[in-house]
Amino acid sequence: SDDGLLHITRDGGESWKAVTPRGLPNEIQINSIEAHPFEPGGLYLAATAYKNDDFRPYLFKTTDYGRSWKEITDGIPDQQFTRVIRSDSERRGLLFAGTEGGVYVSFDDGANWQPLQLNLPFVPVTDLAVKQGNLIAATQGRGYWIFNDLAWLRQYENKVLDRAVHLFSPSPAWRLPNGVAENPGNRGTNPANGLVLYYWLKEPLTTKTALGLVIHDLDGNRIRSFTRKPEKEDKETKPQLSEDNRKLTAHAGLNAFEWDMRYPGVERFEKLVLWNDSLEGPKAVPGTYRATLTVDGGQAQTVALEILPDPRVETSAADLQAQFDFTWDINRKLTETHRAITRIRDTRAQLEALQERVEGQDQYRVLAEAATDLNDRLTGIEETLYQTRLEAPQDPLNFPIRLNDKLAGVMRAASFGDHPPTRALVAVRNELVTLIDAELEKLDSLLDSDIASFNQAIHREGLPAVAVTK
Repeated sequence: SDDGLLHITRDGGESWKAVTPRGLPNEIQINSIEAHPFEPGGLYLAATAYKNDDFRPYLFKTTDYGRSWKEITDGIPDQQFTRVIRSDSERRGLLFAGTEGGVYVSFDDGANWQPLQLNLPFVPVTDLAVKQGNLIAATQGRGYWIFNDLAWLRQYENKVLDRAVHLFSPSPAWRLPNGVAENPGNRGTNPANGLVLYYWLKEPLTTKTALGLVIHDLDGNRIRSFTRKPEKEDKETKPQLSEDNRKLTAHAGLNAFEWDMRYPGVERFEKLVLWNDSLEGPKAVPGTYRATLTVDGGQAQTVALEILPDPRVETSAADLQAQFDFTWDINRKLTETHRAITRIRDTRAQLEALQERVEGQDQYRVLAEAATDLNDRLTGIEETLYQTRLEAPQDPLNFPIRLNDKLAGVMRAASFGDHPPTRALVAVRNELVTLIDAELEKLDSLLDSDIASFNQAIHREGLPAVAVTK
């Protein structure tokens, strides 16, 4: 009650018994009670007496239906009066308290408390709730605040502080579609649309110390690998989850990294412009994966990752696998195409350098003509694969897109939603891949045969050979 009394009934309200803790001031307001999730006779209570000019915290617990009580406020300052206490239903002894200035946490059932402030303003916390793995705080005048993802906190122990590095097991992540970017205005911020891993470093790593994270499937096949941030970005002091956080931080304390649950994107080449410029890798299908964190290639920790299907969509695992296989095959074909264009440009640059070197010299006229012919053929292949006149995103309105751009459009269309590719997409993919492969075969023949013959001719003239990249 709001005048300092606590009663219990164990017969559905037929009778009540006073079990008010000794040590509670008279007329104190018992602001909240919380049933112990692991003890049948357990209860926590939070009380406030600030209306009587008493700003001390009052937290108590019982494990025997109120026959005996223990005050549990060590670590909470005297001026931080308490309004609410909540317990975690997954980790025994993990408690949260809302005070006049913020949130406190206890890992030992209230024996010791410490602030869990982070970026929460200094604000009265009127209520707390643990829901779906998150801690939600209602504040007085500053709205609702959510501590996303309690997974690492549930695993936290004092001995973690003594370890040089520790990788926490992450919460399962939902495989959800990307949202639409909007101006948030006064709305809240959604949690990361990816799988977030938290790791602890006892000391900040020097710029010479390697830090790596590898994502792989259960067969050990590598999916993605990530490294630390450049030196100038290592000065951050708080976990940062940006829209494209693909580098590891290495500061002392807690670090956060978000894997977007995607495989590698299509390789790009310099000054690539596409109408269908969505070249990100396909999302991993739901299932179990592994993440390994290494320091200097030695200390390594591996944890399991769980990707869950979108619960709102009725799609079979086979359909999601078909979608992944289709988009991943296109991804690899586009990478092969872009590597071929890079080889074309590298070879052509060498031919042009040779032409400049022998320009105007009659004894090299035949070689110069041969170089021009090879250049023209290389350019023809490139212009079939890629629209070389594109310089800005809107240029495809004036210059028709080529094979790689068309195939990227098929991949983009197949990536929407959670369903297998349509027959039309499969047919168009097959047609485009056939055309691309024909050009790649021309290129291989030109580089392996014609350039080799050309190199023999220029070797006889004592000129440098054209180096063909693989």
